[in-house]
Amino acid sequence: MIVVTVLTGCSSHLIHREFDESLDAYNESLRWHEWDKASLYAADSIREEFNARVASAKNVRVVDYRIVSRTYHEGKGEAIIEVEIDYYNVLSQRVKTLRYIQKWEYLEEKGTKRWKVVSPLPEFR
Repeated sequence: MIVVTVLTGCSSHLIHREFDESLDAYNESLRWHEWDKASLYAADSIREEFNARVASAKNVRVVDYRIVSRTYHEGKGEAIIEVEIDYYNVLSQRVKTLRYIQKWEYLEEKGTKRWKVVSPLPEFR
């Protein structure tokens, strides 16, 4: 019984660490305008909308982002992350801030379980 508990705890820790790595990589991709890299974290269910929002954000540059809050539901395999993003449109050069709620789920796609963002990219106005 102890072995099962230890193995479950290790598995849980690895899944949480994988989430942290995915979250960091996704937000850094947004920060550096690496839309293709960011799209790797988008769930198949939102892929079309994600790509449409990427296309509409072609003139957007992210200046900074801050993770405001994290809610991690280990048993459900999901997380809600609130992020503030400072950005500007290259046509206007005016910095704006928006709040972006990221919903993440631990999903199986194409035979592999990974953390995927299931909320679309924000609309940068």
